Amino acid sequence: MRIVGIDLSGPRNTADTYLVSFEERANEIHLIESLQGADDAQILASVSRLAGERIVIGIDAPLSYNIRGGDRPSDSELRRIVNQSGRGVGIMPPTMNRMVYLTLRGVELMRILEQ
Repeated sequence: MRIVGIDLSGPRNTADTYLVSFEERANEIHLIESLQGADDAQILASVSRLAGERIVIGIDAPLSYNIRGGDRPSDSELRRIVNQSGRGVGIMPPTMNRMVYLTLRGVELMRILEQ
Protein backbone atom coordinates (compact mmCIF):
# COMPACT_ATOMS: atom_id res chain seq x y z
CA MET A 1 0.00 0.00 0.00
CA ARG A 2 1.13 3.56 -0.70
CA ILE A 3 0.24 6.52 1.50
CA VAL A 4 0.29 10.01 0.01
CA GLY A 5 -0.02 13.16 2.08
CA ILE A 6 -0.65 16.52 0.48
CA ASP A 7 -0.50 19.83 2.34
CA LEU A 8 -2.22 22.10 -0.14
CA SER A 9 -1.80 25.85 -0.43
CA GLY A 10 -3.70 28.34 -2.54
CA PRO A 11 -3.43 28.16 -6.34
CA ARG A 12 -1.07 31.14 -6.55
CA ASN A 13 1.18 29.94 -3.76
CA THR A 14 2.26 26.47 -4.84
CA ALA A 15 5.68 27.05 -3.22
CA ASP A 16 3.99 26.14 0.08
CA THR A 17 2.37 22.95 -1.23
CA TYR A 18 4.02 19.73 -0.07
CA LEU A 19 3.56 16.12 -1.13
CA VAL A 20 5.03 13.09 0.59
CA SER A 21 4.63 9.45 -0.42
CA PHE A 22 5.25 6.44 1.75
CA GLU A 23 5.29 2.73 1.06
CA GLU A 24 4.10 0.19 3.59
CA ARG A 25 6.58 -2.64 4.15
CA ALA A 26 6.20 -5.21 6.91
CA ASN A 27 4.05 -2.96 9.12
CA GLU A 28 6.39 0.00 8.65
CA ILE A 29 6.16 2.97 6.34
CA HIS A 30 9.12 4.15 4.29
CA LEU A 31 9.43 7.54 2.62
CA ILE A 32 9.62 7.18 -1.16
CA GLU A 33 9.07 10.77 -2.29
CA SER A 34 9.06 14.27 -0.84
CA LEU A 35 8.15 17.21 -3.03
CA GLN A 36 8.05 20.86 -1.99
CA GLY A 37 6.37 23.46 -4.21
CA ALA A 38 4.14 20.97 -6.02
CA ASP A 39 1.63 22.27 -8.52
CA ASP A 40 -1.43 20.25 -9.54
CA ALA A 41 0.33 18.70 -12.55
CA GLN A 42 3.21 17.48 -10.36
CA ILE A 43 0.78 16.07 -7.81
CA LEU A 44 -1.12 14.24 -10.54
CA ALA A 45 2.13 12.89 -12.01
CA SER A 46 3.28 11.60 -8.60
CA VAL A 47 -0.02 9.86 -7.91
CA SER A 48 -0.25 8.52 -11.47
CA ARG A 49 3.08 6.74 -11.02
CA LEU A 50 1.37 4.69 -8.32
CA ALA A 51 -1.43 3.49 -10.64
CA GLY A 52 -2.35 -0.13 -10.09
CA GLU A 53 -1.37 -0.05 -6.43
CA ARG A 54 -3.56 0.46 -3.40
CA ILE A 55 -3.28 4.16 -2.53
CA VAL A 56 -4.52 6.16 0.45
CA ILE A 57 -4.42 9.93 -0.07
CA GLY A 58 -4.81 12.53 2.67
CA ILE A 59 -5.23 16.16 1.68
CA ASP A 60 -4.90 18.98 4.19
CA ALA A 61 -7.37 21.40 2.60
CA PRO A 62 -11.13 21.90 2.57
CA LEU A 63 -12.69 19.56 0.00
CA SER A 64 -16.24 20.83 0.32
CA TYR A 65 -18.15 23.93 1.35
CA ASN A 66 -21.57 24.93 2.60
CA ILE A 67 -23.47 26.01 -0.50
CA ARG A 68 -25.29 28.63 1.60
CA GLY A 69 -21.94 30.01 2.83
CA GLY A 70 -20.44 30.01 6.29
CA ASP A 71 -19.63 26.97 8.35
CA ARG A 72 -20.21 23.38 7.34
CA PRO A 73 -21.67 21.25 10.15
CA SER A 74 -18.19 19.82 10.82
CA ASP A 75 -16.74 23.36 11.08
CA SER A 76 -19.41 24.32 13.63
CA GLU A 77 -18.71 21.21 15.70
CA LEU A 78 -14.95 21.77 15.59
CA ARG A 79 -15.45 25.42 16.57
CA ARG A 80 -17.62 24.29 19.53
CA ILE A 81 -14.95 21.83 20.72
CA VAL A 82 -12.14 24.37 20.34
CA ASN A 83 -14.12 27.04 22.21
CA GLN A 84 -14.72 24.62 25.09
CA SER A 85 -11.00 23.89 25.33
CA GLY A 86 -10.23 27.56 25.95
CA ARG A 87 -7.58 27.63 23.24
CA GLY A 88 -7.42 30.64 20.95
CA VAL A 89 -7.44 28.62 17.72
CA GLY A 90 -9.62 29.99 14.93
CA ILE A 91 -11.67 27.89 12.55
CA MET A 92 -12.09 29.49 9.14
CA PRO A 93 -15.03 28.46 6.96
CA PRO A 94 -13.99 27.29 3.46
CA THR A 95 -15.81 30.25 1.88
CA MET A 96 -14.02 32.89 3.95
CA ASN A 97 -11.89 35.44 2.07
CA ARG A 98 -8.74 33.69 0.83
CA MET A 99 -9.85 30.26 2.09
CA VAL A 100 -12.19 30.06 -0.88
CA TYR A 101 -9.20 29.79 -3.23
CA LEU A 102 -7.75 26.92 -1.22
CA THR A 103 -11.16 25.24 -1.11
CA LEU A 104 -11.64 25.53 -4.87
CA ARG A 105 -8.15 24.16 -5.51
CA GLY A 106 -8.82 21.27 -3.12
CA VAL A 107 -12.16 20.41 -4.74
CA GLU A 108 -10.64 20.53 -8.24
CA LEU A 109 -7.61 18.45 -7.24
CA MET A 110 -9.87 15.87 -5.60
CA ARG A 111 -11.91 15.57 -8.81
CA ILE A 112 -8.76 15.14 -10.90
CA LEU A 113 -7.35 12.48 -8.57
CA GLU A 114 -10.64 10.55 -8.49
CA GLN A 115 -10.40 10.07 -12.25
